[in-house]
Amino acid sequence: PSGVDLLVNPRRSDRDALSRALAAEGIDTEPDSMTPLGLTVRSGNALAAPAFAAGHFSIQDAAGQALPLLLPPGETLVDLAAAPGGKSFAAVSLRRVRRAIALDRSPSRLELLLETRRRLGILEVLPAAGDVLAPPLYPRGSERVLFDAPCSGTGTLRKNPEIRYRVTPEAVERLGLAQERGLASAASLLAPGGFLLYSTCSLEEEENERVVARVLASDSGLEPAPMEAPPELSAF
Repeated sequence: PSGVDLLVNPRRSDRDALSRALAAEGIDTEPDSMTPLGLTVRSGNALAAPAFAAGHFSIQDAAGQALPLLLPPGETLVDLAAAPGGKSFAAVSLRRVRRAIALDRSPSRLELLLETRRRLGILEVLPAAGDVLAPPLYPRGSERVLFDAPCSGTGTLRKNPEIRYRVTPEAVERLGLAQERGLASAASLLAPGGFLLYSTCSLEEEENERVVARVLASDSGLEPAPMEAPPELSAF
């Protein structure tokens, strides 16, 4: 069984204070080792706690919280295929960037992002409607871009075991080609000297290393950049 992870909203609480408040409601938590704002619920229903409605935390897997920690600090992040916005909120909460433009083409998912934005009071996350393949943003104008690509999700089998019944080699191949187009589009937004972070929740080479290799081969303006993992991630 997999646990439920919480991202503490530093505008409203801190990790120790939230853990105590949840404990008073009968909800047992422990600090997550991957991120400084993460809590893992060991027992109880955190969504029923008054602290959730008051915007003291959001629900987000620890790995999703940790992803923005791989970004060099900057002013503005463009988060593509972003809704419901967890990584944008994490990037601002963890102070990796001052603001985030959260782009997504799904109106219903953007509504969820807006609802979370109101509840958390993190107004520096700016929702934008648009397609990854035709983003309504200036080309070569973004210093930080995150493309957490839609994928087969094979890395999430623990929480989504039904994936094993619907993922096929053909589907993985199709997804890899779609991810390549999306990554190339994301790269077109990158300003000189900027940083593009590509990620998936898949374990397959067709959706990860091979996608990156093809995009690097086709775009002479890109080159691999070393990532310096922060202390929270050094054990992983």
